[in-house]
Amino acid sequence: MWGKKNASAAQVVRERKEEEVARNALFAGQEGEIVIDPTQLPVEEQTTDQLVRTAQQTHKETTQAAQRALKVIEESKQIQAETMKNLEDQNKKMWDIHTRMDDMNEELTYAEKLLSYMRRCCCCWLCDSCTGADPEEQRKRAWQRRVAKGKTAVPAGRGQPPQQGRGGAGEKANGGGGGNGAGGKEQGGTYRNPDIRLPDEHRGVEMGLHEETRKQDEVIDQIHAGLEHLLEGARGMHGELAAQNKELDALDDKAAATRDRINDVNKNSQLRNMARGKPKPSKEEPLVPGLPSKNDVALAAAKRLAGV
Repeated sequence: MWGKKNASAAQVVRERKEEEVARNALFAGQEGEIVIDPTQLPVEEQTTDQLVRTAQQTHKETTQAAQRALKVIEESKQIQAETMKNLEDQNKKMWDIHTRMDDMNEELTYAEKLLSYMRRCCCCWLCDSCTGADPEEQRKRAWQRRVAKGKTAVPAGRGQPPQQGRGGAGEKANGGGGGNGAGGKEQGGTYRNPDIRLPDEHRGVEMGLHEETRKQDEVIDQIHAGLEHLLEGARGMHGELAAQNKELDALDDKAAATRDRINDVNKNSQLRNMARGKPKPSKEEPLVPGLPSKNDVALAAAKRLAGV
């Protein structure tokens, strides 16, 4: 029988050690580690004084866990605010790209008109215009066919310019405090006392437990408000990302149309040179017939330096 009691005591000590390790892992990050007395009796075998001390310790640990959860919520709110600010800055940059691309298209339109005016003022193009072999007219007709098919349309791709605070990261839950309806408040803004009744000799401990419970209710209310704030901010970021995806698609279409216009202007310039019969001289060919080219001069200088 004595051996059975020793085995039971050893099992209790082992269970207490396992509970201590589990609780330290659960409440990781607190100021001090949780130490469980292996000799402590089970709850059902404890006296009133021991139960009161156990209740005090449990309430303190619960309050610490709630405060750590609230700290995590506050850090998440800060990260969310910074992310939303980065999204707004990105939206402003996309707006600037839209504006610059519009300016580029206006410059291309002016360049096309200027090239057309220069062609008509050049005497070398008069014969081509009369005979109908005008490469620019051919390019214009090809461009008009592409415009008619909608291949070169420059989409608007944007709405109103970005404003500060666009998307709204949880303004309804401003501050993360002032929770209502989550802690059992009565009229007057105070929490009702929990149903904790202890003997008269532990009246002071009972009041301390009441105060600890009220702290827990306040922290839980702040956690609830913080979660609402994070949810509202997540919805705002989702809407901002959806709007920016549409703007990116519009930017892609506008960039493709602008690239086609630039290629057409360059093609028109090359056709003009070909029609004039004056192709641009290559860098490797001599500028003046009978004289050596730049490459020949450089090669001869290198040979002289090498003593060949």
